[in-house]
Amino acid sequence: MKTRPFSSGIHRGFSYIYLYFLVHEKEGLTVLLIMIIIYIEGNNHFQLYILLYLRERQNMIKRKVIMTTLALSLTLGTAFTAFAPLAGAAETTAVFQVKAETGVQEKQVASYNALVGMFSAEKVDLEKVKAEYIVQLQPAVKARNAEIDEKVLHFFDNGIKGSYSKDQVKQAIDKGLQWFFYQEITEYVRIQTLAALDKEDTQAALEALDKGIKLFEGTLFVTAGKRDNGFKTTMQDQFKIIIPELQKAAAAGDKKNFNVYRQYLDKTIIKTFALGTALYAGNIEKAHKEGKTADVAKFMAEGYFFFLPIYNSLAGASKESADAIKLAFESGEGARVTAEMVRGNLAKAINGKVSGYYSATFDNLAKGDEAKALEVAAEGNAFTAAQEVFVKDQLGADVYAKLLENGQLYFEAVKANKVEEAKKLGFENLAILTQLKGVQFGIGEKALTLDGQTVSFNEEVSFLNKETNRTLASARFVAEALGAKVEWVAAENKVVITKADKTIELVVGSTEVVVNGKKDEKTTLDQPVVIQNGRSYIPVRAVSNVLGSKVAYFNGEVIIH
Repeated sequence: MKTRPFSSGIHRGFSYIYLYFLVHEKEGLTVLLIMIIIYIEGNNHFQLYILLYLRERQNMIKRKVIMTTLALSLTLGTAFTAFAPLAGAAETTAVFQVKAETGVQEKQVASYNALVGMFSAEKVDLEKVKAEYIVQLQPAVKARNAEIDEKVLHFFDNGIKGSYSKDQVKQAIDKGLQWFFYQEITEYVRIQTLAALDKEDTQAALEALDKGIKLFEGTLFVTAGKRDNGFKTTMQDQFKIIIPELQKAAAAGDKKNFNVYRQYLDKTIIKTFALGTALYAGNIEKAHKEGKTADVAKFMAEGYFFFLPIYNSLAGASKESADAIKLAFESGEGARVTAEMVRGNLAKAINGKVSGYYSATFDNLAKGDEAKALEVAAEGNAFTAAQEVFVKDQLGADVYAKLLENGQLYFEAVKANKVEEAKKLGFENLAILTQLKGVQFGIGEKALTLDGQTVSFNEEVSFLNKETNRTLASARFVAEALGAKVEWVAAENKVVITKADKTIELVVGSTEVVVNGKKDEKTTLDQPVVIQNGRSYIPVRAVSNVLGSKVAYFNGEVIIH
């Protein structure tokens, strides 16, 4: 259906009625108006109303700034979902406008699609597919990341020998190449575009960005649409706003805004991979219970290659959680991969990322680096949005909406250098995420919450040492909540904390930390271990950090992720 000019009077009238309903939260009337618009003009015109709303609301309601915060997800994730065209179908026309010469990138995307398409043949000649990969894509893949090439060839060779099925090989090629494209996109967007902006070379910046966008459009954008269809998320719609804003910032030489939107791009891609990992974990568990070994093997390959691109990022927050997921997929044993295990470890690692960026935001504000503070605040917000499905499933859509609202106001407070307000809002979000995975307790209280469940004790979990102004926590209560074992060695007057492959020794009265028999030169306690009421109390932050966890404080409350 042909759309009439948007500037016409009737459309202008519709737009302002529409905005009035949205601003005043008249959901029923908003939906009714959208239905009328769709009936008259079709879905294409509806997309224009989305864009108008996003732009107009920026000007009309300062408190609800769109896209610089998590409000992007809130706006596109509620009223619009039911009416937007289905995402994830193969794009027949360009979604994003680029001006640079992107012939190389278009050829790479075409080669990728051709390789995956070869598996649709009734009889798949794996040697022929491998030869095509070697000619068309291997040089670029190997140059970008030799590990990806090694893993792809491993699956090809084992498929040719008959050790792996063609379905396993297909998934390794498909998802392994998406891993490659993610790293290529990162190279163009984060490395080359930023380097050009540093040199104030706008033309070079836009050319590099366009190359990354063209690769993204033909690969990960389509994958995001598939996850949108399965999980009822709206990542494709978000990308349709993020990428033009990246281009706008690059054209203006605006590094500050470019870095904010860059974080939304990167972390929404990470969300895409995380949801893929979670999806196939569930598929593996179901197939294993049903005794479908071929499906288990295929889903193992899919889940594994969806997780590998984000392994390093998540391991930076919780190596324990990242390793648990990776090793389970690598085992090839369906019994080791469950939806609960994978989702739980994803949530724990992502929470650690959010907590880390929460701390980094205020470190940068203290240094007077507003641009970096805004960037890491956006990064933390975007990682929070990556928890969308887990939060909605476990805590409800209203709780997720609260996360988004807090994140939005948090970003604005950081921008205005309202440190205490920002800390309060950010901490509230950390507390919500702790209901998924994490530990929270109030100083002086005789209870803590572990993954949202209250655990009570006969003694205080922690107390504030007024002489040193440091929070000390019961070694046993807190360390065990973090999955560690605690032993008191009376003869040596020391606490021994063991978790996985780490053994930490703390001697009463000493500020040294001994890890696996050697003094940890990077960690010194700012408060020695003390004994109170027959229990050992340890500095929370230092010990948690050694155990691979992040700590946040606010107004007498402590959160450990």
